[in-house]
This record gives sequence, structure tokens and C-alpha cells, in this order.
Amino acid sequence: MPPEPETTGDEAGALRPGPAGPPVEVATGSDGQPTSLTRHEEQWIVGKETVLRTVRLRKKVDEDLVSEQVDRGHEVDRVERVSVGPGDSGKVETLEDGSISIPILEEELVVTKRVVVRERLIVRKEVRVEQVAVRDVLRAERVEVVGAESSPPEDERPEGSA
Repeated sequence: MPPEPETTGDEAGALRPGPAGPPVEVATGSDGQPTSLTRHEEQWIVGKETVLRTVRLRKKVDEDLVSEQVDRGHEVDRVERVSVGPGDSGKVETLEDGSISIPILEEELVVTKRVVVRERLIVRKEVRVEQVAVRDVLRAERVEVVGAESSPPEDERPEGSA
């Protein structure tokens, strides 16, 4: 907006148009000479005020069915029958690969009865891998803004409101 023209006084306290600028009041004495000059101007003050708002949120849970093939190991036993060599001790032994050798004893009829090693069982452990299906439901939360309400700044609120 363009500035208002400046005014000067012809009489005591009178306003008259003057050069461009804010209004000016001129007081004159009895002899018609100006005795005082009052100049007015507008000032612009720029500031900020906080506007309080409320936001309502709603939480939703999404569920997704998932399925995946996974490797699972389990142990199985494997028994191997081996013939007995001469001088076998007939005791349970642990072999170098971690397998266990168990003697199987039987009675042999002779003039005298005695226990001799008939054969050995070697038990080894193997790990076999098979695929199994694993299923479960995975959940993820998401937040939606349902509505927002504006409220006046604190200095404009009626008394007693929070």
C-alpha cells in the first residue's frame, strides 16, 4: 500500500496534505508561526505464535503369511557288521573316526565252554539334511493419521480452558 501523503497544519492542530510520508501535526502560536511539530508513523512488528493442534492416530497390524524351505539336520544310525580278526579283545572300542565298535559275543561249544568274539558291530553317526517347510505369520505395525483438529493459540483461549 502506498504511504499516505504528509500533512502540515494551517491552524493550531490542523492537518493539511504535505509531501509523501506519514501524517504530521503542526501547532501554531498566536503569531501564526509553528511552535511544535508532532510526526506519527506506523511500525510493523513481525512475530510467530504457536498454534496447538491435536492429532488422532490409529494403529493397525498387518499380517502376512510367509513360507520358506529350510535345511534341518538329524542323526541316523548305520550299523555295519564286520567279521572278527584273530586276537580281538572283545571289549567296546572307540574308533579313530569317532564311531563305536561293540563286540557281539556268542558261546561256542567245545569240550569246555568259553566266550569268544563272534563279530563286531560298528555304529557310526551320520548327519542327513532334509528340507522342511516352516510357516508363520509376520506382523508389522503402521500408524495412520485419522484426523487433525486445530485449537487457538494459548493467549487467545477463553479463560478456564486447557
